[in-house]
Amino acid sequence: MTKTLVERYVEDPDHMRLFQQERAIYEATELLESTMAELEVTRTDLAKLLGKSKGWITQLLDGESNKTIRTVADAFAVLGREYCSFQRPIRIGNQSPHVASARVTPSAGASTRQDIDQDVHVLKMYRTGRSPATSVIRMQANE
Repeated sequence: MTKTLVERYVEDPDHMRLFQQERAIYEATELLESTMAELEVTRTDLAKLLGKSKGWITQLLDGESNKTIRTVADAFAVLGREYCSFQRPIRIGNQSPHVASARVTPSAGASTRQDIDQDVHVLKMYRTGRSPATSVIRMQANE
């Protein structure tokens, strides 16, 4: 099977890192812009909410600027939204997941099945728009 241009590019570990950095910047920018559209918030509105200039917002949303997590979280916060991140094994095309060569051994505080189930429940709460904080508090109270 012939590899795509991207699949060939990311065979180099340095290129993979760069590709993943750019992908993350793109996804954060797209998520912010789609949230603004959903809430009918203009760039001018967002600038006022953040106490920034419209030019600063343009730089934030142009996809070229190096956004910090703090900046992205702040932009979502003024829109009344939480910014959530996740990680998963890298998949490019139909390739198997890319796995780092370093071995990681579980620490003494490794997640239990109950911890994992709780995390999954919280993620489902985020997806349905319900408050996960309330759900987590209830789950802890029942233990």
